[in-house]
Amino acid sequence: MVGPNEQNDLKCTFEDAERNNLLAGIRMSTRAKVELFEEMLDFAWRAGAIKKPNESMPRQSKPPGSAKIHSKR
Repeated sequence: MVGPNEQNDLKCTFEDAERNNLLAGIRMSTRAKVELFEEMLDFAWRAGAIKKPNESMPRQSKPPGSAKIHSKR
């Protein structure tokens, strides 16, 4: 059964799904957005899409942007 705030996936158009996905991203907390961005940077670095600043430097154990944010909350 579909509730008033839910939708039937079989009746969802591409535009509806795209809008819902964008709204879900807007509703994400700032911390979740930062963590997602860090995961994207990590993936890009490991995939070789992000080059090292200096090729003579040894590869770092952690990719750029992998610092953890600690909150007092």
